[in-house]
Amino acid sequence: MDIRQLKYFIAVVENKGFSRAAETLYLSQSTLSKVVKSLEDELDTILLDRSNKQIELTESGNIVYQQGIQVLHSLDNITNQLFDIENLKQGHIHIGLPPISGTLYFPEIIKTFTDLYPRIDLQIYEAGAYKVKNALLDGTVDIVVSMELESEANLDVIPLINDPLVVYVNQDHPLARQSSVTLTDLKNESFIVLTSDYELRKKLIYECYKSNFKPSIQLESAQWDFILSMVNEGFGIAVMPYSLSSLLNFEKITTIPIENDEMTMDINFVVKSHKPLSTPLKAFIEYTKEHIQTMKFSNT
Repeated sequence: MDIRQLKYFIAVVENKGFSRAAETLYLSQSTLSKVVKSLEDELDTILLDRSNKQIELTESGNIVYQQGIQVLHSLDNITNQLFDIENLKQGHIHIGLPPISGTLYFPEIIKTFTDLYPRIDLQIYEAGAYKVKNALLDGTVDIVVSMELESEANLDVIPLINDPLVVYVNQDHPLARQSSVTLTDLKNESFIVLTSDYELRKKLIYECYKSNFKPSIQLESAQWDFILSMVNEGFGIAVMPYSLSSLLNFEKITTIPIENDEMTMDINFVVKSHKPLSTPLKAFIEYTKEHIQTMKFSNT
């Protein structure tokens, strides 16, 4: 049984005969009759009682007619929904977003994208880098924001932007008078850092090791605003993205550039390899790439 057979059979029923149905379908009556007969042969049952002047449905024919109507209706729904998705009139995107990335780069992007495409359901899963990556791997989310640059097996990286990392210190700290610092200048300092599931912490420790010292961690927190509040009170220093400075309301904090080209927060999208991207997701990726490039970060 195919869709054409169902459509032709339903047309015969609704037009109460082959002649009018053939006109409606722009077919010859003999062609239409052959198609309906082939459907009966395939189902091994009589669908239409042709013994009277006006054809009537048999019991089997009524079942095929009622179910066929539902099948065609479902197919129309599929076609309409696919059209809506391809034309961004509906859809669903689930994003894994670490808190710092979410705060710094995505509020405006998410707001303007949903204003542009109000019927696309955009949901956010906020967690540290390790958790959002696992959510991508297990299919909970469609895409994640990450600092990772190298593609892994089954994952593809889409670069977005680089945000310089700078040192945040209290204005009375001796380093506050310097125009820039090296990582080695920080070897005797007490650091306030993010918790261990954040890639930014891992990057900081790695770069410190490359500069031949292990950072002295005085305090750790999952909240960047708490970390900077402590810096504001003179309790240690922090290495965080420069763009955070635009959100600060702390009067006693100074930022200092770091003389190290590797000290950047590299923001990327990560998606599963070999998994087709939906049209709404492609649109969100392209929209983000275009919009985020207007964010100019400088630590000089």
